[in-house]
Amino acid sequence: LMHNVSLGYLPSRFNYTKRALYLDLEARGCSEPTTDDIEALLDDEDVRILHYVGEKPWNPKVRHREERYEALDVLWH
Repeated sequence: LMHNVSLGYLPSRFNYTKRALYLDLEARGCSEPTTDDIEALLDDEDVRILHYVGEKPWNPKVRHREERYEALDVLWH
C-alpha cells in the first residue's frame, strides 16, 4: 500500500491487480468479461497501473487457472 506521510496510502488505482479487476467485474455481473467490459471498468475506476500478479500476458499460459484472464491478456497484446 506504500504509506506516505503527506499523502496517506497510495490509492488502489495506482496498483490495481488483475485479480481485483476480475472480482470487481464479477460483482458487476460479468462472469465472462469481454475486452469491452474490462476497458469500461478500467475507465470507471480510473485505473492508472494494472499489476499482473501471477502469470504474465507475455508468457505462455501453463496453468489452467490463469486462462480465465484471456480477455485481459488480449488487451495487453
